[in-house]
Amino acid sequence: MTEPPRWTVRPEAVDAPEPAALLRAYYTEIVGRFHGRAATPAEVDAAQAEEPSGHLAPPGGAFLVARAGGTALGCAGVHLLLPGVAELCRLYVAPAARGRGGGMALL
Repeated sequence: MTEPPRWTVRPEAVDAPEPAALLRAYYTEIVGRFHGRAATPAEVDAAQAEEPSGHLAPPGGAFLVARAGGTALGCAGVHLLLPGVAELCRLYVAPAARGRGGGMALL
């Protein structure tokens, strides 16, 4: 029996290359679901422009990246609304890694 992957989760800069790639994958999937077909790059660009992710950086938020075997495979944003109250957003796990505990590690 194969061991499940060990996930590590840590905050990373939302605009760093790997987190930015995860966000792009998240938006590609969400936009595609909305349209019921594969999203075009222009549609993904528009969605990211309409809902920027800068609020997921300190001090008002955090952007978490989940890695398995050192590979960035998932992300989640935390946006602080009030002291002690936060919103979880942009939760994403790469399709090939789903069902292996990445979402739970992020939560």
